[in-house]
Amino acid sequence: MKTYITSLLYISLSIIGLSGTVQAANNYTIVDIGIIGPPSIGGSIYPIDYSRGTAINSSGTVAGNGYHPVNIGSSTGYYSEPWGYNHAISYSNGVLSDLGVPAAPEGNYDYTDTYANGINDSGWIVGNTSSQNSNSGPNQAFISIDGVTTGLGTFAGNFSSAGDINNSNQIVGAVSSASGITRGYIFDYNTGAIEYLGTLGGDDSAASGINENGQVIGLSQTASGEYSAFFWDNGAMTDLGTLEGVGGTRANGLNDNGVVVGSSSTVFSGNHGFVWTSNAGMVDVGTFGGDFSEAKDVNNLGQVVGSARYADNTSGAFIYENGTLFDLNTLVEAGTGWQLTDAAGINDRGQIVGTGITADGDEHAFLLTPSAVPVPAAVWLFSSGLLGLLSLSRMRRS
Repeated sequence: MKTYITSLLYISLSIIGLSGTVQAANNYTIVDIGIIGPPSIGGSIYPIDYSRGTAINSSGTVAGNGYHPVNIGSSTGYYSEPWGYNHAISYSNGVLSDLGVPAAPEGNYDYTDTYANGINDSGWIVGNTSSQNSNSGPNQAFISIDGVTTGLGTFAGNFSSAGDINNSNQIVGAVSSASGITRGYIFDYNTGAIEYLGTLGGDDSAASGINENGQVIGLSQTASGEYSAFFWDNGAMTDLGTLEGVGGTRANGLNDNGVVVGSSSTVFSGNHGFVWTSNAGMVDVGTFGGDFSEAKDVNNLGQVVGSARYADNTSGAFIYENGTLFDLNTLVEAGTGWQLTDAAGINDRGQIVGTGITADGDEHAFLLTPSAVPVPAAVWLFSSGLLGLLSLSRMRRS
């Protein structure tokens, strides 16, 4: 009896080493994040009434981008097309907010556009600025805290960008020097300290993501002139290589376990999304029958989201789990009329943010919430093993 239970306990404990989730193919409810400002009118061909989801934090607050219409004083009094700007947005608890533009610290420049790239669990959002006006200043990184958007400056370079922020308020991005060389950086918002990351042997690099351990991903030029995705950890930069040994790669997301996702060139079938780990290397996530896919984000359960093409060259949003690519359009509640084209972010609750086409044909950001919170396979199997042990013990005693 004791030997039998010990054996079962050993098996149950051994299962803890497994990773992943029990199953994919959760069903999801969908929320239309909507748009900022009034809809444009006049029958223009410009698809400018849009919102796009780019990132999500642990509580479900969304960062993204949206069209900001501009009143040019037309005789009709309406907001006219195609005049308008892209503004970073946030969405939380049913409220969509326009984050606006910062005033440049370098001078009285007129910034017109902001683009949100990353968000942390405090709801702080980082991204880039640009301008459509002739008196625009140098593009710079920005941070938005409690709805107040502030430029971070160019760090004494020609321009700067911000790709992500973690819960320690470390920001990563790229800065261009006066000589035109671009370097990835880690900027500590709390202390003002900045660290430059170097390259894979070429001239340029840019950082796109950072996890809670301070590990960084990005893109760097190599000594051969190609651009390759990198994984940076404590001063050491690793070239992630490519799926088939040709072309280039880029990294889009990473989790706290050091799992990296992105896209890689292939020999004959275009760019494909990948999942990279230090043990297994780079794994192809596949496509929906087309010639392209891109993995955008990965949570700490190993769930990956992104976009992939069908054979007819249209795109659909995906979730990739346990080696299988699932079309999110088949998992969302029926009758919504949505075509989900891109999934950009996923949190550990399994909530997904992205962009799709509504039943009315408009491009809107969406928020998907799973019907059940994903549970790691190790936890589920271990608990099942313990239940089996308890049942066996009761049977033996009876």
